[in-house]
Amino acid sequence: MTFIKNYRLQVCLVFIFLLGCNQKKVIKNNSALVTTDSILYYINQSKNTKFDFSKKHQLLERAYQLIKNKRISIKNKNLLKIASQSHLLSDSIFFEKTNSEAFILSKKLKDTAGMADTHWNFGDFYGNKEIMDSAYYHYHKAYNYYKAINNNYNAAIMLYNMAFIQGRLNNPVESEILTYKAVTIFENLRKFPDLYDCYNHLGLIYIDMDDYGKALKANNKALTYLKKIKQKRTLYEGSLNNIGLIYQKEGNYKKAITYLKQA
Repeated sequence: MTFIKNYRLQVCLVFIFLLGCNQKKVIKNNSALVTTDSILYYINQSKNTKFDFSKKHQLLERAYQLIKNKRISIKNKNLLKIASQSHLLSDSIFFEKTNSEAFILSKKLKDTAGMADTHWNFGDFYGNKEIMDSAYYHYHKAYNYYKAINNNYNAAIMLYNMAFIQGRLNNPVESEILTYKAVTIFENLRKFPDLYDCYNHLGLIYIDMDDYGKALKANNKALTYLKKIKQKRTLYEGSLNNIGLIYQKEGNYKKAITYLKQA
């Protein structure tokens, strides 16, 4: 009987010991999860439209402080999110700081996708500031990185962005070439909204080149892709307006009025 009592006591002690160990392990894991969740919480809260700029910046700053002691891979992943969000908030100083840090970490980790994303962010940043040469430089860098990892969709977006900038810089031929490169990829991927954007852009390029025949074809091609898009917004009216403008420039005022009225 004594043996049985001692055995039961030993089993109970072992069970309690194991339970204690498991509880410590769970608490440790939960603590890590809470920290990670907190970073995402602060980033997501910074998107709350009810908060003013100052509050949103404070939330991103809090998320930034939380990632300082995290593993480099986790730190970089969240830095990219913070940088993107600070850019959307037009928080220029904080964006440049976090995006630059994200690029350095991505390079250290040999994270090609991360380096591409930071260049894309910088391209948008300088584009919004109308510093087109810098924007083009970063889009081109991002394109090369995306191409290296076979991210064809993002590579095509960079081609389109570069084409748009060339158009703004009054380089229509270069813009046309880049746009058709993007079109080839978008067609293979069946990305109809992007194909609409490309042909709409080509239409505007050809108007600037006074090639109204090509401009009309491009706009009609854009409309064919628009039929395959669910969320048309005001795109249809925009295309009709462009076609009306083409006829107006050609001197065909009757057709121009017809399209402009529909727009």
